Amino acid sequence: MQSLLACCAFEYPAHDAYAQQYFQRLAETLYVQAVAGLRRSLESTGRMAPTTAVPRTVLLLCIFERTRPLPSSAVGTHLSGLAQLVQSEVTKATSNEALSPQEQLMRRVTLEAFIFHAATSVSFQPLPDQDPNVELALTLAEHALQGVFSRGTPNHSDSPVLGVPPRLFLDIREISLMHMKHDEEYNPIHYLRLLSDIEAIEKELLANCNSDPNGPISVDLTVPAINRLATYGPRPCASDTFLLGPQLYLVSAKILLTDMSQRYNHMCSYDMHELVREGMRLVDQLQPSVDYYAEYYSWPIHVLARFVSSQHGRDLLLAKVQEFWEETSFRGADE
Repeated sequence: MQSLLACCAFEYPAHDAYAQQYFQRLAETLYVQAVAGLRRSLESTGRMAPTTAVPRTVLLLCIFERTRPLPSSAVGTHLSGLAQLVQSEVTKATSNEALSPQEQLMRRVTLEAFIFHAATSVSFQPLPDQDPNVELALTLAEHALQGVFSRGTPNHSDSPVLGVPPRLFLDIREISLMHMKHDEEYNPIHYLRLLSDIEAIEKELLANCNSDPNGPISVDLTVPAINRLATYGPRPCASDTFLLGPQLYLVSAKILLTDMSQRYNHMCSYDMHELVREGMRLVDQLQPSVDYYAEYYSWPIHVLARFVSSQHGRDLLLAKVQEFWEETSFRGADE
């Protein structure tokens, strides 16, 4: 979690030298804490340590490279190396070798973590290509995880990383790649397929919600108190906190798709201002002290930070990042 917070601190767009130095120092401190936490964890895993040390270290290196001020080609290098480990892990699982429950859990963590980082690291690489190793490993990982994600189940609270079936994150990777290289690779048919995928995932995810995800959103941008609850309206699916993170990913994906449609003067399926307000409404409802998936909110916050136009919105994002940092530091001190 400290690694992702370090990444988030570096990602936040600082507008002056003092703020930039502050976030850089914050990120470096969190990264040191992450390395110390990895060492403690490996010491406690016993015989599992040799099989988990390499992929976890590679993930940590990947996150470190994401925190650099400029996009780093090493992000893709680490992901490509991890992709080969994932291919080996999937092959091992299909053999006759029996895995203990703990080994099965660590295998799932590795596969979900790889999908997560491959999907959310696109923005931190200089013009990333679709590495055949990574693409194959993503396909294998998604297939290997099919049995643990039940269709029609909106709440995947047993998921250690993703919180939703892998398809959402594979689509997010494709959307991010298309958005970054839109001048070269924009394909209207591919765009419509991704939009249809995102809408289908959203429909399934929110099928059991009482609130209408497309209903009107009331936002009072004149409220100066950034810590006032419900500034952006009531929370959809309030009875299920596990859906908040996936909803943020869906909104952020639609923001990138809408931005692409506007660039090419295509008819937009969504209003950009409404999407940003919806994303901010969800961010306003984040509770770092209780939300299980707090550690993976950095990518949606990064997307929202690029498109939010109000000072109030920027202050809210900054305040929420600060809350995550304070909560993580407090817990780390207790441990």
